[in-house]
Amino acid sequence: MTCLPLPNHASLPKSRALQNCTTAMDLAEERLGVAKLLSPADLTDPKVDQLLVMTYVTQYQTATLQALAKQCRAVGLPLSARAGNVPVKFRIDASGSGTGKVDAYITRQKDGTSVSVSMITSEDEKMHDVSFCVEDVGVYEVDVKLNDDSIAGMPRELSAYDASKVIFVAPLAQVIFVNETCQFSIDVSKAGPGSLEMEVVDPETSLALKADLQEVGDANYEATFTPTVVGKISVRLSWEGDSIPGSPFGISVCDPTKVRAYGGASMRRRQNGSAHFFQCIYRGRRRREVGRRGNRLSGGDKESG
Repeated sequence: MTCLPLPNHASLPKSRALQNCTTAMDLAEERLGVAKLLSPADLTDPKVDQLLVMTYVTQYQTATLQALAKQCRAVGLPLSARAGNVPVKFRIDASGSGTGKVDAYITRQKDGTSVSVSMITSEDEKMHDVSFCVEDVGVYEVDVKLNDDSIAGMPRELSAYDASKVIFVAPLAQVIFVNETCQFSIDVSKAGPGSLEMEVVDPETSLALKADLQEVGDANYEATFTPTVVGKISVRLSWEGDSIPGSPFGISVCDPTKVRAYGGASMRRRQNGSAHFFQCIYRGRRRREVGRRGNRLSGGDKESG
């Protein structure tokens, strides 16, 4: 294995012993983690305490290999990734650690299942491109080792999620009333680790409406919002930044106080006429308008608009 890149020892002027010693001790502390138990001036002093020098030098025997691994860096490894056949890619930069055997391990924490890893190494063996896929949601442990020692920042966790597994406990209403709170529940129990985000927007003005999203237990959310204007609104839901299936959802907001019923000669009984009427009149179609008269439903023909 190659040593750390250092200045050419033969080219260092002997007259600058203190400066040379300072450079060497700084590099040893920075790259090998060898603590400065004495100063460069002490080390260049002929009367230095020999036992102290021996204690200082002994650190190199146990620190060298481990510290070389700590000079490696994993670049571009995300904290979370999509589950499925979507490759997760990152690079191992070993340019500051000399040469050695580099390995990457991906393990599912729940059951210890290993994930297949692909690694492409550059010709100079300084860069290693890693790629892998996590099939199932859950938490995984990522570990990269140089000569069997974990590199800097390893091991670490990676969360795998699937936004397509987010489902509504009950269907989201397509038509709601203005100034009335709309509430619905969302089940994320099968979506893996992550966070749910919601945004309610008026597409015409691009203004966001006030919305509240509360976590209920470990795997459910309750969402509420109150529309203040009639028209169309858009509800956007995402899990770990990925839109859930069907998002954004279009919802019509109606104002029942602005509806006028016009009676006709022909009346007939209809079930759920009021709800049907409010939906139809805002769609601008010709339907039979329906109102309530005591416990009976009455209506007449009119073109709504």
